[in-house]
Amino acid sequence: MTALIKPFDAKHGHAISNVLFVFEFATPLAPHAFADLMVGGRLHEQLKERLPRVIEKQQMTLNFAFGAEHQMVSPPVPMPGMIGGISFARMREDGQPAIAVNIDANALSVVCGEYERWAKVADEVNHYLGILKPWLANVAAACLSLQYTDTFKVSFADGKAKPLTDLFNIDSRYLPSGIDKLDDAFHSHHGFFSAPKFELNGKILTNIDVNVNRVSSSFDVTVLTLHKYQLFTPLSLIDETGNVSESLAPAFKYLHDESKAVFGDVITNAAKELIHFDPKKSD
Repeated sequence: MTALIKPFDAKHGHAISNVLFVFEFATPLAPHAFADLMVGGRLHEQLKERLPRVIEKQQMTLNFAFGAEHQMVSPPVPMPGMIGGISFARMREDGQPAIAVNIDANALSVVCGEYERWAKVADEVNHYLGILKPWLANVAAACLSLQYTDTFKVSFADGKAKPLTDLFNIDSRYLPSGIDKLDDAFHSHHGFFSAPKFELNGKILTNIDVNVNRVSSSFDVTVLTLHKYQLFTPLSLIDETGNVSESLAPAFKYLHDESKAVFGDVITNAAKELIHFDPKKSD
């Protein structure tokens, strides 16, 4: 290997800068649904205990004015007392979320910026779902999404920019041909639908975005892998016994394994060794 490759988290031996879980609601929430999450609400303090940074998002309105020839849109205007979403977070030293729970009218998302292994991050998400159980009792999901962001810094000892063949598998089905000739910035997008080999009826959209920025003779590389499970029948997040649906954990584990398979095809064996990537392990 001639390239010097530095993964995002060299300490823990991986390149994952964050992982995002998204539960898209089948029906948008009404503004009053946020009452339990706001200051004074029954769930506010439970979430704030471990996620002290709280941001309430005002609901905004757009006013349209129609003339004889033109349509004009005035700047968004906040609606007093109307909340459009709320975020609870614990931050990293660099100002990015270590863990954040974000809720708006259309989705619940959990972003994890301190990744060590799959079991730990899955437990973290389940913890917050447990707190939100009473609030999610009548909420169903239309889509479940899992997104990984992996980042690397790549440079060369001789100070010259070269193709990133030590990092990228040039025979990957998810990368364009000719990347072994590129020694400058580039972007690649690959997307497709597939039928899941899982119990929930639906289809999966897979997106693989690769972004390479050149900074002098080195490169900042981001690989974003998204799996969006579009359900044919909305899934109740809380079952009839009042517990988190037993389908959620294995569904996200399935998406995790799919993501790992895709990412494993994008990078070289040498890069896999660098980040302790083992296709036989689920972490």
